Amino acid sequence: MFRIYKKSKLPTDFESYKKFRNHLTHIKELAKRKYYEEQFAHSSKNSKRTWTLINDIFGKSKPSGFPQRLKVDGRVYSSTKLIADTLDRCFVTSAQANFTHTGPSKTTDANIKKYLLPRKMSSIFLSPTTPEEILALIDGLDSKNSCGHDDIPVRALKLSNYLLAPLSSSVINESICDCVFPDNLKIAKVVPIFQSGDSEIPTNYRPISVLTYFQKYLKKYCT
Repeated sequence: MFRIYKKSKLPTDFESYKKFRNHLTHIKELAKRKYYEEQFAHSSKNSKRTWTLINDIFGKSKPSGFPQRLKVDGRVYSSTKLIADTLDRCFVTSAQANFTHTGPSKTTDANIKKYLLPRKMSSIFLSPTTPEEILALIDGLDSKNSCGHDDIPVRALKLSNYLLAPLSSSVINESICDCVFPDNLKIAKVVPIFQSGDSEIPTNYRPISVLTYFQKYLKKYCT
């Protein structure tokens, strides 16, 4: 219709074009609103997906994956190891800067005990887990999530779940009974997440810890 108006230059053709354009815009806005309403409804329990939709609405996009280049003190690093070391120092420095040391505490044990209730030896109890509970936890793991430092994907766990469930339940029960948390489960893979600004500036990234799937269902069992 716009081409018709360009050829004729008639006001009536322009009005027809404008009316049709406004109607089409209204239809597109309704369709877009319906699409996002459905997407938000489906993602009501997924905060990551919800924030992805919000950023999509506002036109915000973030670089995905590990940064390819970083600028530090006027120098540009492209080596994966140098980038990892730089981000590691940046995260540690940022954590130390945010920690305020207030000096030695003046509170004594006698002062603390005034506010404590009598100790209850049976105030909390965790029932031993079973292979059936572990199977349910493995089945509930999301296959789309990233794996931890062991690089074991959830698909491998689900394929061997009947072999792993008895072993996993035994390890968890021993850990709870002995009050010992395995050292290997204290390790997490730290992944840099870009926030905003220049993607080549280290301070524009924040760290997140990606746990192994065994850590995840041990955490689910304890909570």
